[in-house]
Amino acid sequence: NKTKLPQEIFDVDIALDGPQERLSRLCSNRDLICRTAIIFFNWLAVNLLYYGLSLGTDNLSGSTYLNYLLGVLLEIVAYILAFLLVDKTGRRCFHCMCMLVSGIACLATVLPTRIGGEDYQWMVSGLALIGRMFSSGAYAILYLMSAELFPTVVRNSAIGMCNVVESLGGIISPYIADMGLIIHGGPFSQSLPMLIFGSVSLVAGGLSMTLPETLGQKMPETIQDAINLSKRKKSPSPSNGFVAPTLDCNSLTPLSSSQV
Repeated sequence: NKTKLPQEIFDVDIALDGPQERLSRLCSNRDLICRTAIIFFNWLAVNLLYYGLSLGTDNLSGSTYLNYLLGVLLEIVAYILAFLLVDKTGRRCFHCMCMLVSGIACLATVLPTRIGGEDYQWMVSGLALIGRMFSSGAYAILYLMSAELFPTVVRNSAIGMCNVVESLGGIISPYIADMGLIIHGGPFSQSLPMLIFGSVSLVAGGLSMTLPETLGQKMPETIQDAINLSKRKKSPSPSNGFVAPTLDCNSLTPLSSSQV
């Protein structure tokens, strides 16, 4: 119909078709280096925690089949909570909450193990399942948060590196989970795996609070956008109320009969 398209559409296409940056560009700024290191450590921690608690289900008291069933059901609950709360609390706060609760649950298993003895092993199983539940929620949100923190020009490569780093946690998690069966004689030998999982989870959760909040933020396109991400103010989001765009009717030019 001979209607001219806005120039902004072509500018976006040109920007998207531009050359991709190297992953090493994330090391060009101190803030980006710290942010990338924290994201990588959180991937390592959440994978270590999730698979360590999942593979350690056989070491819990009670029926192994029942423990696996409860673990799966609690994971579903965690995903539902993530779906309902991620746009209300924010990505960073929800992820941090999941990591902290999971870490506290793991560390709390020391009390029934050291004080209660065999009569309170059911508490250890319950706390371990709670830790697994919240580690699942943190796992789900970390995918979203990482994609929103890395700029478009290196996002694919950066997420790929996250997968490489998280695989390291999956590699060492079985050895840590069985550490209590290998080491004997120490006062905390039986609780050593949960102490490691809990400590790593608390450190990762605390570090995640230093990351920029991405809720309501425009996703960074370039390296400079990623640097400026922490300086941006929070823009309106669906959870904070929808703000309709305004339109200046006086700036509109009526179409002639030849343009229709």
